[in-house]
Formats: sequence, structure tokens, C-alpha cells
Amino acid sequence: PPSSHLLLGFILLTSSMSSWYTVATISVKHSVSLLLIVWNCDTGALVVGRLLSERNGRERKGTVLSWLHQISPSKSIYGFFGGIVFGSLTAMYCIPWVWNFIDKNQYDYYYTNNNNNFPPPSTSVFRAIVLSLSALLGDLVESSIKRMCGQKDSSKVLPGHGGILDRFDSSWVAIIIYQQWLK
Repeated sequence: PPSSHLLLGFILLTSSMSSWYTVATISVKHSVSLLLIVWNCDTGALVVGRLLSERNGRERKGTVLSWLHQISPSKSIYGFFGGIVFGSLTAMYCIPWVWNFIDKNQYDYYYTNNNNNFPPPSTSVFRAIVLSLSALLGDLVESSIKRMCGQKDSSKVLPGHGGILDRFDSSWVAIIIYQQWLK
């Protein structure tokens, strides 16, 4: 029923916007960092998915993640893993490099607690993978809501892009997890 879709959308948007507000008040750099992770995860999923799906063909029915096609026919297992790799590489290497380039002290600020001890590499890898997975999950949630409503795009404002919500859907889940880590 449309009312349940409206309620689900309202809960998702308000909880993620509340988290965005909290993270932005802590530091704009945290907000920008998360957006870079999410957007590069989306880009990696798109590029790798298209390149390898065209080259190797679509997955057969019944494969591990064939349920992706039920939510969005253009999703592929290649894109799923491409998104994780691109998002994780962004979190582990690009963001520290960008902030270090902008402000020499930012790398320490971003990756350390107040005692200036770097977290173990396994923590950074774990967080990078979790944020990438949550970005993919946010995209799938928005796609499934559109499918339940019988819509291909969330709006017509950005033709060819799936609408305004497709620009930020991947951040819906990631921002909530990221906010919890900042506490």
C-alpha cells in the first residue's frame, strides 16, 4: 500500500537527515569524507558492473546475488564487488591523502583518537568495507521502494539519473553507521 511506502520513506529520510546534521556539526570534513566514500562506491559499482557484465555476460539465474535483479534489473554481482572495492580504497587511501594534501595535520585528526595512536589497519579496512556495504544497501533500499511504487525514477528533475533521491540514496544507511562511529 502507498501509505506504508510513504511511511518507510519518511523514516529513512528523517533518520538519515538527523544523522547528516549531527555529523556536519561535528566536522564538515567528516561529511565530505563520507560523501566521497559513498559516491566512489556508486561510481565503482556502475563502472565495474557495466564493464564486466558486458564483457562476461549477465549472471545466470539462481546465482548468489540474483535477487539484485529483482530489485533493480541493471544491478550485477560485478558491480556489487566493484562498489565495495572502490568505496574501500577511497576510505583507506584517497581520503587521508586528500586531507593530508589540504592540511598536513588532517591525516592525524581523521584517523586517530585524541592520543594520536593510529588504529590497527584491520579497523580501517573493516570500517571501509562496512561503509561501502551500507552505501550499496542504501541504493538497494531506494531502488526497492521505487519498484514497490511502480516507478523507475524518483523524480524527473535529473533525467537519466533516476531522480534527486538517487544522488543521495547510498548515504542513507552509511551516514547512520558513520554517526555511531563518531560518538
